[in-house]
Amino acid sequence: MAKRHIRKFIGELTSENFERVADVIFEDDIVALDLLLDRALFDEAIDGRPSASRYDNKIVLSGSTPAEGCIEININEAFSTRWGNYRVDGIFFIKSGGMFQGVTCVGLIPTDEAPIRLNPEVKIINIRLPAYP
Repeated sequence: MAKRHIRKFIGELTSENFERVADVIFEDDIVALDLLLDRALFDEAIDGRPSASRYDNKIVLSGSTPAEGCIEININEAFSTRWGNYRVDGIFFIKSGGMFQGVTCVGLIPTDEAPIRLNPEVKIINIRLPAYP
């Protein structure tokens, strides 16, 4: 049976909620995001903490989850700068990138939102990420 809902994360992606978002990304085939990326993710990497980097028109999120181990999420061309942070906004196909040197990779490929939003059989479920002090 075809999936009839898409989970959409709204809020700020931080070290504290990274695992929750990553679990959904590795579980689903399509995900919607409207996220500001915490600036601390771009600071120097600390062992055990998620991190982010930007290069070649993509943002790479790295971290680990109990289910997947070491992971890498590549967000391709669907981000902008906002208030000195990066904002990721859109609906994405999730493509497996395989495993390299023990790191499981996926790519988030932006898709045209109109056919998804106009389809009455597809429900977008908003998931607000809690704000952390």
